[in-house]
Amino acid sequence: MKKVLSALVAATLSITVISPASATVAVTGLKKLTIATVTGVSTRSPQVIDLGKGRTLVSWLEENNSDLLALKTKVVSSTNKLGKVTAINAKLAHSNDNLSALPKLVSNGKGKLFAAWVQRSTKGSTVADQIYGRTSTNGSTWSKTFPISKPVLVDKGFCIDSDMDGCGINSLQISIDGAGRTGVLISTILEEGIFDYKASVTSKTSMWPAMKQLGTVINHGRNEIVGLSTGFAVSWTDYIGGESCSTKAAYFDPKSRKWGTTLTAQAINKNTVVYSKWVQRDSKTLTLVMGSENEEGGISVRNFSLTTKKFSGSTRVIAPTETAVVFQNIAAASKGKAMVIGYTTYNQNSGATQARMILQRSTTGTYSSKIVENGVDQIDPVATGFSKAGTGFFVYNETGKPTNLTMAKGSYTPLDLPGKTSIAYTEDVSISSTDMLSAVSITYVDSKSTITLVRGKLQ
Repeated sequence: MKKVLSALVAATLSITVISPASATVAVTGLKKLTIATVTGVSTRSPQVIDLGKGRTLVSWLEENNSDLLALKTKVVSSTNKLGKVTAINAKLAHSNDNLSALPKLVSNGKGKLFAAWVQRSTKGSTVADQIYGRTSTNGSTWSKTFPISKPVLVDKGFCIDSDMDGCGINSLQISIDGAGRTGVLISTILEEGIFDYKASVTSKTSMWPAMKQLGTVINHGRNEIVGLSTGFAVSWTDYIGGESCSTKAAYFDPKSRKWGTTLTAQAINKNTVVYSKWVQRDSKTLTLVMGSENEEGGISVRNFSLTTKKFSGSTRVIAPTETAVVFQNIAAASKGKAMVIGYTTYNQNSGATQARMILQRSTTGTYSSKIVENGVDQIDPVATGFSKAGTGFFVYNETGKPTNLTMAKGSYTPLDLPGKTSIAYTEDVSISSTDMLSAVSITYVDSKSTITLVRGKLQ
């Protein structure tokens, strides 16, 4: 799903409670396609990417009994014709137990695709991790495999198990900017519990510069690299258990082709964990959306100037903390001058969960927060975005119920994506510029898994 994001201004926050989800469906002209049926290995992490002109790319991971991974894809035509299965990595990939270094696949919304993965090799007593990648402009044909990083040595001295999980490259994130540059952000383990964040960007995948060290943390947390209209922004969590948590950020300037100084976007001197999402407001401003789990912070935003290469103004809280309520996950997107944030909460006293939306319609408008779903089981965000008409939406799952899509208009009534009989649990959603919605899931029966794509017109 294309993510081009919006503007922020401080204003008052109002919270509105919405009635429970209706049985109204979110799409019309429904088509259900079986993309692949897999036996003998486990499957995970299905993804759907809009390729334009009605074409869709579906990807998934296959994991063997040795925990090694294959990234596979299939293109679906505008007439629902299925292409062949493409194995992106000829040599199986490695990821640590925390799954932060799983193979990744991204698009810049302009037709370019970029895939990357970690390969672990052993020569004698030397074990090393190295990142490799491939690119495509149509999803059907892919470049030759190219190396992205130099080998990262794995120190056996502090590894968690004989498989050396938890060593070497610990996490991998990738992105593409609007100009077609490719970027990677990795964390590597220096010693037990100490992690380095490093990044690299190139316009020529055959010539990757050395990884630039951006920061060091003592606890690994969530992190991201986002391709902008031109250039990249990264963020990560710097958590000191039981004491404090801060959000670190850095910007890659495409003109100087250098990473700027690592900055602190927000620092909270209490026991909490902060998640962050970059969004692009316009050619001059980025916004970092941050969600703090508990005790202090709530949902906050801070703008970053692409002119001064610094944060402008202070952090603004747009959804304050609430007693016994944990802010769990966030998603954010924008279009023009409007921004939508979707997030979930959990009440530690009652066990109740909620899905909420925050909408800012213009750079001078107020923030409007609405509770769009009251649940009793875990609620997980899937995606946020905007329709062709500019209406914000939030897609989320609640355990045991159909996936819901709530549009930021009218009464914000949640709409059902195809229910359990059609799709069990939506893991990724893409909406094209013509409002064609594609949703992908995996269902499991005994030792067989089935990857299913549902397509239809967004109402």
